[in-house]
Amino acid sequence: MWGVEIVPPQVFEARLAIEPELACLAAKKQYPEDIAALRAALDELEAEFAATGTYDSDLAIHRAIAKAARNPVLERALDDALTQTRSKLWSSLRSRAFRTADASKGHLDELRAVVQHIEAGRSEEAAEVWRRHLVRFRDEMLGRSPETGQEQPGSADSGQR
Repeated sequence: MWGVEIVPPQVFEARLAIEPELACLAAKKQYPEDIAALRAALDELEAEFAATGTYDSDLAIHRAIAKAARNPVLERALDDALTQTRSKLWSSLRSRAFRTADASKGHLDELRAVVQHIEAGRSEEAAEVWRRHLVRFRDEMLGRSPETGQEQPGSADSGQR
């Protein structure tokens, strides 16, 4: 777009600026059809996890939350950020984050929590769970320390791009 390579840490910076607010707005607005679509996306993901012990992608939930926020500007901003997640580099780093069934289950627990908070209209809690979900995913993908958020030697963040 700008003739500059966009790297995963930049994608996470954008997503962390956008997605917690989308979750907050979705919890405040609570349109029944949006809540139903969000619940359906979660149910589908849970069924996939129950059958396989993992899941291919949780982007349907991210997109359902964006739609439920009913803010097309933020929704488009998220779509732009998510287009950056289609690269080979992103796929490789994502595999790092989901090496074990426990990792997938931990993410699924966060997805359940954000949906529950949105359904209950708990906007601040929804935003916080969504922020923590993204931070955890970022740290797992980029090899950052969960305690400090700092890059670890040999991580994808340490200049090896």
